[in-house]
Parts: sequence; C-alpha cells; structure tokens
Amino acid sequence: MITKTQYDELLTRHPVAITINNYPAARSQHGLTYADVVGEFLAEGGITRYVPIYYSNQEVEKVGPIRSLRYYMIMFTSEYADAIILHEGQAGYDDAPWET
Repeated sequence: MITKTQYDELLTRHPVAITINNYPAARSQHGLTYADVVGEFLAEGGITRYVPIYYSNQEVEKVGPIRSLRYYMIMFTSEYADAIILHEGQAGYDDAPWET
C-alpha cells in the first residue's frame, strides 16, 4: 500500500528497463533483485533474456550482463509509460517496423 503522496511522486519518474543475458556462460546476473518487475523472454536457440524494470528509484550499484533488445521486449516495456530502455548490440532486420 502506498500513500497518495507516494503515488504522485511515482508518476513523476521514468521507469528504466535493461536487457540482461540469461545464457549459462554469462551468469551471474547483477541487479535483478532490485527490479520492481522482471520479464523473461525467449531470444533464440532456447536462450532467454531478462528485462527488469526499475521504477522505485532505488540505487542499484551494478546491472548486467547487458545484451541486445528484441522487438517484443520493446512491446513489454511500452506498458510502462516513457520507459528508458538500455541495451547493447542489435540483430539485423530487413523489414524493421521502426526507423533508425
């Protein structure tokens, strides 16, 4: 339960989403326990990636390992208004639904 004042303060923040690798050789992950929400998504070849969303403005010392983003992960983060998305790398697309 939060107060009206706390709710109003939350509305002024931008959630931050980060793509984190879940490949066994890339473990251990850092910063997941500080996230307010964590989504897990299939990337390819049975490998998954986490997309933690940090909303409560906690101080997180270290996050990672950071990986590339997929279109469906963007759809997940779009549920959190004005989310800032951090990722590293990209996959090639011939018919991407966005322009860079």
